[in-house]
Amino acid sequence: MKTSRDLSSDWSLDELYYIAERAYALYLQGCWEQASILFAGLHAIAPQDAYVQRALAACAQARETNKRVHNFELTHSDNLFGWQQSARK
Repeated sequence: MKTSRDLSSDWSLDELYYIAERAYALYLQGCWEQASILFAGLHAIAPQDAYVQRALAACAQARETNKRVHNFELTHSDNLFGWQQSARK
């Protein structure tokens, strides 16, 4: 079984940077699930890398926030702008 040290020796720094760059681009586009997959792969290769750890946490937080906003919109869609109407009266 390969350890994380063995895995990292199979990848060049350029390849790892390219994957991280692509994952970050996906994150900026709001594709948090896809970005998480790439960052999880990088984490398997370099589990001690602080950037990868923070990126995985940021993806998880963005997905959770997006889910909460979506749930809020679903539950309050009928009255989302009702406060504007009542304020105008």
